[in-house]
Amino acid sequence: MPRVVYLGCQCLWRRGTHTAGQCHKSPGTSRLDLGACLDHEMLLIVDSFQGGRQDGHVVGRPNMDRHSVCRYTVSDCVEGITAELSSRLAKTCVGRSRCSVLVDVGWMRSCNSFADYTQVTYQCIPSEFRLATML
Repeated sequence: MPRVVYLGCQCLWRRGTHTAGQCHKSPGTSRLDLGACLDHEMLLIVDSFQGGRQDGHVVGRPNMDRHSVCRYTVSDCVEGITAELSSRLAKTCVGRSRCSVLVDVGWMRSCNSFADYTQVTYQCIPSEFRLATML
């Protein structure tokens, strides 16, 4: 499964990992919100991709959990996000405790369809980590 990885480590922080998903009902733009971090923590994006159902279900009816959040399932066709969205996520979200970013519904060449959802996995790390890495 191709993915964009911002940090090639398996960091274990107090709060673990979080997943944010945005369902896409039709081609266009939607807003993806990341924000489970505390004020003294910052977002560290670990993984991001777009996906769609490929198991015979109707396109545009993505996999949703009981909170209506779109999430990856084993039968999904997935593809990495675009370089533009990757850059937008980095500029808008990394180093902040929460963020909201516009997500364009992407065409997935390998799946021959538009994405049904975009999913981002992130960790909340202590804000002091930013100072230590900049020294």
